[in-house]
Amino acid sequence: MTVSHLAKLRAELERRHWVIVSENQHLDGGKLHWNIARPNGDSPLTLEFSPGLGGPVHDRTLESIEDAIACDVVGHSEIESLYFAGKFGGKFQSDVVSFADAVNRLGS
Repeated sequence: MTVSHLAKLRAELERRHWVIVSENQHLDGGKLHWNIARPNGDSPLTLEFSPGLGGPVHDRTLESIEDAIACDVVGHSEIESLYFAGKFGGKFQSDVVSFADAVNRLGS
């Protein structure tokens, strides 16, 4: 993933009136988290960023959020994972919008 992928995810969430309450950069089982909510604190959710299976992250733990290959909403397996692999164009652009729309429906 690149910083651009993260910025796009953040922008799509913010466009739907979500705020990132905290960014847990510490390791928790090899994963990192964003805690998000509505601006008034309603509908809190946790987004979990998962490490890749190879490359610079051989032990499957994240040293920084930029090493993540996927993002999930904790406790909501019905929402398809957002994958960061590949280019920043086409498929990622539509996938991040779909992911943000699915998150948004949880806070309706």
